[in-house]
Amino acid sequence: MLDKYMVVITGGQEAGVNLHDYLVIAEQIKDPETGEALGRYPNIMVRVDQVFPKFVVAKLVPTRGYYSDSTGVNIGDEVVMAK
Repeated sequence: MLDKYMVVITGGQEAGVNLHDYLVIAEQIKDPETGEALGRYPNIMVRVDQVFPKFVVAKLVPTRGYYSDSTGVNIGDEVVMAK
C-alpha cells in the first residue's frame, strides 16, 4: 500500500495486466472462533494507473459496495480482473 488510495499489486505486464484495467481485491474471511478460512469476499476495486513488468500501481475506484479507501488491503489478498 503506497497510501490509503494507492496500492502496489504483484503481477504486471508479464501477467497480462494492462493500463486502466480494473481489478478487484478480495479479502480472506475466517471464522473468528476456529480460524478456518471460509472464503474470499471482494471488497476493494482499483484501476491500474502504472504498469511495470512484474507489478502494477493501482488507484482505488470509489464504488458502492466497496471500501472507500485501501485500509482493508492485506498482504496475500486475492486480486482478480473485474467483470
